[in-house]
Amino acid sequence: MDIGPRLLHDTPHTVIASAHHRGEKGMHFAIATFLGTPEAAHTALTQRGTAYVALCPDSNELIRFREAAPHGFVAQLADGNRFDWLEPLPVPADSNLKMWRIAP
Repeated sequence: MDIGPRLLHDTPHTVIASAHHRGEKGMHFAIATFLGTPEAAHTALTQRGTAYVALCPDSNELIRFREAAPHGFVAQLADGNRFDWLEPLPVPADSNLKMWRIAP
């Protein structure tokens, strides 16, 4: 969620949530998805029609998610676990983002 505003500003994409107080529905979805199991994340993101997952491994947000759910989807993804429903995407060398496309 912390990178949401930058993604909105710098890309043509939309985001599920950003860290704004009026976006509680999207924030709840993102938090529940990131803290849940990879299987539940796949189901939720597919049902929502989400195309990509972006993660900033150095973010404070990720630290909080890891503390709350060390075995949750986003912690596993940050640890390098691979999921057959996520295709890693190339990012510029100077970027600290990691990105994946959700397979149909």
